[in-house]
Amino acid sequence: MRISGKAHILLLFIFSLMLFSSCTKNQKESTVHKDSMPLIVRTGVYEGLVTVDGDSVSIITNYKSRSRVDYQVTGALKDRIATLDGQVVTVEGTARRRGWSGTIEVEKILKPKKIPPLSPPSKK
Repeated sequence: MRISGKAHILLLFIFSLMLFSSCTKNQKESTVHKDSMPLIVRTGVYEGLVTVDGDSVSIITNYKSRSRVDYQVTGALKDRIATLDGQVVTVEGTARRRGWSGTIEVEKILKPKKIPPLSPPSKK
């Protein structure tokens, strides 16, 4: 039993259509929510800009780029880090994040450093 060329094309078209429709169905049903993103836990050294907003203390890594990650500081060293507001600090600790934000439990402050101003001071 031989199948003609037109029948081959028709069968290929039907299988392609079935495959395409099943792929688009899966894409429509799979939406990404922050809670479904993987939890990344890493212990190591982090460097970032310290910001304080009320009781909230954050270390923002990669703060000059659009890929920055904001970590809320927890732990016993939170108050000491809050005194470094506006400075770049290098810390050692355990960070947990989903997406672009998370928490960091700081175990040790390695070195704070003042960041240079964006423009040179004006001479009067």
